[in-house]
Amino acid sequence: MNLSGEAVRELVQSRGAVLEDLLVVCDDLALPSGAIRLRAEGSSGGHHGLESIITRLNSEKFPRLRIGIGPFPPKKDASEFVLDPFQKGELKKIEAVVEKIPEICRMWLDQGIQKAMSAANSKEFIPDKGTKRP
Repeated sequence: MNLSGEAVRELVQSRGAVLEDLLVVCDDLALPSGAIRLRAEGSSGGHHGLESIITRLNSEKFPRLRIGIGPFPPKKDASEFVLDPFQKGELKKIEAVVEKIPEICRMWLDQGIQKAMSAANSKEFIPDKGTKRP
């Protein structure tokens, strides 16, 4: 994952895509478990996978959906923490956020980044399970 920039660059170049049409979904140690943040662009925030993508694309101007897996314990190795199984209470939070991701992605595709950010970054966001994409 820390070298994902190479694959992303290949995909963008092979498809002739513009960066605004790319949505990177990644975990984030800095966000509490189950939290989500959608941004139109920005720095890596110390996330090595995002750093790799930014470096390979030579740009921070692409949307990213960050999924919280924190808090990160101070005396633990980050790579070990990321690969550990979720605790029972965390798993429920992660399962709840996983239900939201498809709706956020649909909203981003259909209504644009601003509308999707407004909904995704709201604590009250509840996915519309009845909405089906044609």
